[in-house]
Amino acid sequence: MTGPFARANSTGRPDATCDAVTPPKNVKKSGRKPSPTSARAWRTRKEAALAQLRELQLKRERGRSLDAEQVAREWADILRTVRGALLAVVRRVRERLPHLTAQDAAVIDEEIRKALTALSEGREVTAAPDPAAAVRPDAGVVQPPAAERLNGKDRTGVEGGE
Repeated sequence: MTGPFARANSTGRPDATCDAVTPPKNVKKSGRKPSPTSARAWRTRKEAALAQLRELQLKRERGRSLDAEQVAREWADILRTVRGALLAVVRRVRERLPHLTAQDAAVIDEEIRKALTALSEGREVTAAPDPAAAVRPDAGVVQPPAAERLNGKDRTGVEGGE
């Protein structure tokens, strides 16, 4: 490398392997320092501020956005847990109510499975009408359990428990 910008090696000759180009100290830089009130300085500050705003927005968006596959896996895990818990209801109810027959347990299990199937197919789960409610004259009247009746009176003190 030769010329006014060449760097000399220890022998005083120009160094051809030097990639750094440094102007000599006696050469002035072109132009003058921009004024802080100039249009160019204002645009530079504006662009810097806009860049900072974009970076903040990007950080916020990254914090809000979730990986769709990860969300799907999480929901699948949650729904498997819910399904397992619902299918275990029959066993837990039979443990707590030993007087239930196998047929009673089968009916409860069938209803739970119907509801789960309807939900998995995107159908609405509706309550089946109670056919016995139309036949029973006391349908809808809540009776206190026999253990809560004291001397023929319920907890409210009313004779006969009604």
